[in-house]
Amino acid sequence: MQWDPELLRRVKQVELEALLEIKRICEKNGIRYFLDSGTLLGAVRHKGFIPWDDDIDVTMPWKDYRRFCRVCKRDIGERFFLQNYETDYYGAPFAKLRVNGTTMMGVDEKNMKMHTGIWVDIFPLVGISGSEKKRQRMNNLQKWRMVLLRDDFYRTRNDELDVKVRLLHKLPLGLRRIIGRCIELYTCRDPMKAPQYSYYFPSLIKPLETAWIRSSVPVEFEGHLFDAPADWDAYLTRVYGDYMQLPPEDKRQTRHNLLAVDCDRDYSEYRALPDSAFPALQKQ
Repeated sequence: MQWDPELLRRVKQVELEALLEIKRICEKNGIRYFLDSGTLLGAVRHKGFIPWDDDIDVTMPWKDYRRFCRVCKRDIGERFFLQNYETDYYGAPFAKLRVNGTTMMGVDEKNMKMHTGIWVDIFPLVGISGSEKKRQRMNNLQKWRMVLLRDDFYRTRNDELDVKVRLLHKLPLGLRRIIGRCIELYTCRDPMKAPQYSYYFPSLIKPLETAWIRSSVPVEFEGHLFDAPADWDAYLTRVYGDYMQLPPEDKRQTRHNLLAVDCDRDYSEYRALPDSAFPALQKQ
């Protein structure tokens, strides 16, 4: 998707509103959180969004993440919706704080049942083993968990599914959610009790040092202060290398393949439109 500069500016304003809601809930309940990935890089290098970025990433240690999901049931503002596998038809192993009355719909989300408003990603952090073999086993279990819970997503790739996956999707969703929770309990370790941590997401098991997140420091992002890993320099260097160096111009682009974006209209209005109303779908 080619962003209109004014629309991108407005989307960033809505995302910042959601980030401030996350901060409010965390500070009220003593929950640890950190700016992460491109959002942290933007805070350090630009004191705000990377100019061409289109989303916000937040991380929380595993126990804080689970507590955040629980307290949102009572503390979240009416404008927002916490999306995870327990609250929506959404099976990814992380949460999103969605903004009601808005739209930010991916190309392959048009016919899915889940909320597709503008979002902030919330990734849980888990302790990982020093053994590459054990890390790979964890990665494989995460992949099966996603297969179990994301049948709406995989249905769009129906021709690629094998018989075992089709059979798994015939299980009741409630049962699949229980199995998914059991996989979480088996694989998720407290990162503060392990020398290294990573994201709870298939293929993103990059060993990162727990010492970096044992405490936090404030960093400026779009005129507000948010928490960042205490050793954000070591984190950014591990992930991005020479992170203060701007990438070549041809690499300065967003990474989401979006179908519809609207700060004022609810995603349900777009979902009600026929596929023929979206040129991007006709190109697939």
